[in-house]
Amino acid sequence: MNTNTGLQIKGNITTIDNNHHSWMSLIVKLTILATIALVAVKITDDKGYFLSDQLNNHHERRWDSFYKFTEHDTVDIVVIGTSHAFCGVNPKNLSAALGCNCFVMAFNATTIVDSYYVLEEVLTRTHPKIVIIENYGIDNRINHELTGSGLSNQFRSFYPRKNTLLKIHSMPALFTIENYLPAWSSTMRNHELLLRNPGEIKTNIQVQKEKRKRGYNNKLYLGRFVRFTEGISDSTMAKYNNLGAVHLGQEKKVSSDAVKYAGKIIRLCRDNNIEPLFLTVPMYYKHIENYHAWKQTLRKAIPDDVRWLDLQEPYDTTSFTTDCFEDTYGGNQHQTYYGSLITTYKIANYIADSMNIELPQRNSTKHWHEMFYGEEGYFENYSPKPDDKNFQILAQDTTISGILITDCLLNKGKLTLKISKAGHNEGKTVLLTVRLLIDGHPYIANIDLQKAKEYTPLHHNLYLTYLRPDVKIVSINAVAVY
Repeated sequence: MNTNTGLQIKGNITTIDNNHHSWMSLIVKLTILATIALVAVKITDDKGYFLSDQLNNHHERRWDSFYKFTEHDTVDIVVIGTSHAFCGVNPKNLSAALGCNCFVMAFNATTIVDSYYVLEEVLTRTHPKIVIIENYGIDNRINHELTGSGLSNQFRSFYPRKNTLLKIHSMPALFTIENYLPAWSSTMRNHELLLRNPGEIKTNIQVQKEKRKRGYNNKLYLGRFVRFTEGISDSTMAKYNNLGAVHLGQEKKVSSDAVKYAGKIIRLCRDNNIEPLFLTVPMYYKHIENYHAWKQTLRKAIPDDVRWLDLQEPYDTTSFTTDCFEDTYGGNQHQTYYGSLITTYKIANYIADSMNIELPQRNSTKHWHEMFYGEEGYFENYSPKPDDKNFQILAQDTTISGILITDCLLNKGKLTLKISKAGHNEGKTVLLTVRLLIDGHPYIANIDLQKAKEYTPLHHNLYLTYLRPDVKIVSINAVAVY
């Protein structure tokens, strides 16, 4: 009987060993398959087979350029927010106007929650003096409830970020658990292309090859992405007149998430000795009815003790004309390039006149001028080099007719006149009396220049006009401001 019992135990042990071996074999096989799958996903992610429009991926370019810029330079003013920020704020002109370094780190249709985590990563690379928070992302959206294009835009903002630990830290606030893997993997997000449109994968492969071949150009990129150059058309204006406003201010809501994370941005700034400045980039005034009610709702997230430059109210009808806005009757109206310049210089003048912030004067260094020379806004704020063959310098730092002229420049038919604000010479028009040559024949002529609306530098007034290419100015005889 004891012998039979021993045999039975041995038989059980043998069965257990066989089961254990089977389970271990299964685990090994599953591990191998999972590893193969992960490697395959990693390869397709790196190759970008499931990423579209990569030749124009300003999200990725923005992070790449920011990290490259902050290898050697400090960003003094950071702008965070939605597409209203990167369409409405021109960082090169803002940098030129203030003589410092400005960068726009804003992303399509992002929430204020996402903006907080963008700023958190930004602050690991640089220490700005001012953070401008464009506030269109303060609304009633909740990140965990995002679907469709809202979720897709959150993926697009999250994916190109570079700090892995901070990305992991932000995931619970940005996504529900089922969206964790898609957030990290374009293959997981877009694998349905295999069934829906396999031809697009071939296109993506070719685009990625072209992208690697071409790369990003070496021009200075500070985050701007203005898509619109034409203002509001007559047909769109007719819709305003017939249908009324697109947005009704009394219907606008702000979620508890938005209030919470606006507060977290403020605290993050103040904990790092940074001045937060909320910014409303305007839409056309007919686009919104009862904006004041909307503004009161936004006050739930923007406390009274925090600076807020609201360019929607009071609305500057003289500056923000129909040329400043995207031609759309849709809900999300962006600024044109022209409009972005007006907004940018309003920001620059507000910072200079109303904020007690001592910004570094990086424009006193050769390095800064070499970096920005010839970029957007540079010649509107500074003089060209004396040996720059593209410019004819007609006058510089001289007084004519009692008016202090900073610069008078002719560049490919564009005549630019800068009159120092120190002389208190204000006017919409300047009359230059000049001696000129046309086809070699001398003439005395009067030239009218109009004050630029889109450029309002801090230290001089800017006047512009265009001349025929066959006109050569020899000298300036007199200046009058009207």
